[in-house]
Amino acid sequence: MKKILTVLAPVFAIVAFMAIPAMAQATQVQCGGVECKEGEKIKGVATTNLTTTTQNPTKTIVCTSSLFEGTLGAPQGEDITGTLTKDTLGGCSLGGLTTDIATNASTTAPWTLQVQQPEAGTGQVTAHLSATGGMTFTAKVQIFGLVAATCVFEASSIQLMGEEKVDTLAVEGTNQFLLVSRSGSAAGECGTVGTTTGDLTGSFQTETNPGNAAVVVDMS
Repeated sequence: MKKILTVLAPVFAIVAFMAIPAMAQATQVQCGGVECKEGEKIKGVATTNLTTTTQNPTKTIVCTSSLFEGTLGAPQGEDITGTLTKDTLGGCSLGGLTTDIATNASTTAPWTLQVQQPEAGTGQVTAHLSATGGMTFTAKVQIFGLVAATCVFEASSIQLMGEEKVDTLAVEGTNQFLLVSRSGSAAGECGTVGTTTGDLTGSFQTETNPGNAAVVVDMS
């Protein structure tokens, strides 16, 4: 028996050594260099203009500022989740016309944030925003200071891409938005319901709220 154990000892050692990296491959979200606490308040601040280019007709919707706020779930695991309860857009215009845009993210109907484990060997981080019933963006287009058109766009999900240990996420994908309703004397500015789609581009810096400490995904 002693001889058998002596022969198997190197095998046990190899298995144990191989298990160490596997055990270490846990995804965690760090706040300012340490693991975030469950329920940590976070925010995303736009680092570039958010631009949506619509098709049919082709128009450009630009917002010069954006701030989303939310709460992080358990900060460690294969898939990390959170909720977004507020998304504030400012300095917006549609086709050059001043436009106020409001979203349906709220404390009573939050959007869901899901961060996937980085792909092995790539350090690539993927996050998805979604909401039950869809994420809506209501744009009120002004002409001479009066609301002339109300356009409601809906997105089933928005994908954000970044890198491990980097606190910036960029929007990626096409046809994220679909025009679902329009009204007003200048409703044509919105496009065609059920046909007009939009591609969103832009990037966000993720931080704690308050504190402004960098929020990053790490493989420990």
